[in-house]
Amino acid sequence: MLRRLEDRIRELCAKVIAMRGSEEFDQTITELKLALHEQAERMRKLAASAAMNERLTRIGGVPVREPAKAIRGCLNSVPRPAG
Repeated sequence: MLRRLEDRIRELCAKVIAMRGSEEFDQTITELKLALHEQAERMRKLAASAAMNERLTRIGGVPVREPAKAIRGCLNSVPRPAG
């Protein structure tokens, strides 16, 4: 899906360059702005998701892909009462 948007942006850029001075220029610029805004939003969401995943991927240095191991590691590091 991302590739299609990038292709659309390239297409609109080429149209804008070719259309300077035409009646359709303003409409094409508006479409390009919307596509660029959408791309920026997608990149922001992707970056935020990647940052969140980075924070969540490790618990005590153990990848979350192995949650049982992570939980055991956390539990093993908690001091147990004597007795």
